[in-house]
Amino acid sequence: MRRFLRDALARVGSAPGGDDLVDLLIMGANELATNAVIHARTDFTVAVLIEPDRVRIDVSDANTRMPQPCLTPVYATSGRGLALVDASGLRWGAERHAAGKTVWVQAHRSG
Repeated sequence: MRRFLRDALARVGSAPGGDDLVDLLIMGANELATNAVIHARTDFTVAVLIEPDRVRIDVSDANTRMPQPCLTPVYATSGRGLALVDASGLRWGAERHAAGKTVWVQAHRSG
């Protein structure tokens, strides 16, 4: 998935500051995909939308249970993914649909 995203976001990386944005988006999408594997336990798909003013990455799975950020104990080895995405400055959200849900990360860009 990371290779797919890096290839798909190559155009974004060519803009000033774009490589940092690409790395950030890949990190966010990786967290969402990890959640799909661990929590949804279904196949998932990844879609990339590149517009002049924003980049959005969708991770869709077949589980209708919506993601919920939680307070994770300091000693826990997992459970910080959505908090990490939140702290990164990326916007994220989730949408339920008939076939499951889509969780997305989004960044605004210039250039």
